[in-house]
Amino acid sequence: MMFTLTDMDFALLYDKPTESAPGEARYDDKMLHYSIEKRKWEISNIKCLKIIRHLIDDSNEWSMPKCATAKELPDRLKS
Repeated sequence: MMFTLTDMDFALLYDKPTESAPGEARYDDKMLHYSIEKRKWEISNIKCLKIIRHLIDDSNEWSMPKCATAKELPDRLKS
């Protein structure tokens, strides 16, 4: 619930935004949207990773897989 209320679940729900190719229609608008979404995703991802790692018992921390995104961490922990 806390993730949803604070919009921190953004990185868990969505993949990292991808940049538009130069020359696309409305490129400037798409790049503005991309930069906003990318920043929002990066902040959410960092916070989610820190919270998930903090919630895991310290004794299991040594076996925690290194992941670049919060979205992939729960799946990696299951395996």
